[in-house]
Amino acid sequence: MNVLALTIFVGLLLVGSFVILWIASACDPRSFNERDALLPLEADADDSSSLPKNKP
Repeated sequence: MNVLALTIFVGLLLVGSFVILWIASACDPRSFNERDALLPLEADADDSSSLPKNKP
């Protein structure tokens, strides 16, 4: 019975630490990498490949 209680206690500690760390990383204003990865790409202003080419 002690092993079952210890297993449940360790599991709840792991779940609690995961939730706390996940909330802390979601509220961190410096973590924009994941959010920026979901944004669509913007066209570069100096990208010459998008300009129409004159055919001689």
